[in-house]
Amino acid sequence: MGAITDNRTPGIFGYGADADNGYQIPNYGISEELPAASGLASEESPVLVKWDSGVLTKCTAATDIPVAVFQPGSTFTKNDTLMGVFVFLSNTLKLVASAAITEGDLIVVAANGKVQSLPETAGTYYQIGQAIESGAASDEIKIVTQPPVKVVVSS
Repeated sequence: MGAITDNRTPGIFGYGADADNGYQIPNYGISEELPAASGLASEESPVLVKWDSGVLTKCTAATDIPVAVFQPGSTFTKNDTLMGVFVFLSNTLKLVASAAITEGDLIVVAANGKVQSLPETAGTYYQIGQAIESGAASDEIKIVTQPPVKVVVSS
C-alpha cells in the first residue's frame, strides 16, 4: 500500500486518501443533531449515550453500549421533539441488511457482503457496529461503525 498523503478529499469514510489505492481514513467525531432523551437537557458535562427506542439516552450501566457523547447545553426542540448534538464515537453509515435487523442490535458481517445482527448460532463473527435504526432484509439501515472485532459465539 502506498503512503497516506495529506491530500484531503471527502470520501465515504471521511477525509484523507491514499493516492495509490484510494484508501480512506475514518473520520471519527462526526456530530449530528438527533432525538434526545428528556433527562439529557439537565446534564452539565459530556456523557456517554446509547440508543433506546429511537432516542439517545444516558448510559446507566457498565454493560450499556455507548455510541456517542452528548454535548451539554445543546438541546433544542424541533417539531415537538427534543433534539441534542451528539459526537459519534465512530462514523455512521447506511449498509444493506441481509435479514431483519432491530435498532440496538450488534452488527456483524453477513456472508453476502451485507450486514446482519449478531447471531446466536455458534461461530466466529466480526462485529462492525451497532444498528441505530431497524429494517427488513435488503433495507439500508443506519449503523454506528467501529473497527472490526472478532466475536466468538459458543453453543
